[in-house]
Amino acid sequence: MIEGANGATSAVNFSVANANTVAQTYAGDSALPLLAGPVFVTSSIFDWGLPFFYGRNVYAAIEQQATPSGVGPYVAY
Repeated sequence: MIEGANGATSAVNFSVANANTVAQTYAGDSALPLLAGPVFVTSSIFDWGLPFFYGRNVYAAIEQQATPSGVGPYVAY
């Protein structure tokens, strides 16, 4: 489950692969498929990785600017 800043939750299906294997298989590529994980070892922040957003509409709101979904900053998909 992923939880938004507004408390809304949603189920998200995604896969994560072994970083060493992915780096060797796709050496030289700019974006590595299935690469994601915690930002820091003890962090509660999760980095979805760029490939997670492929095929999704992504929206970014500028800080302190009003949008129909609320005041920025935020990133939504």
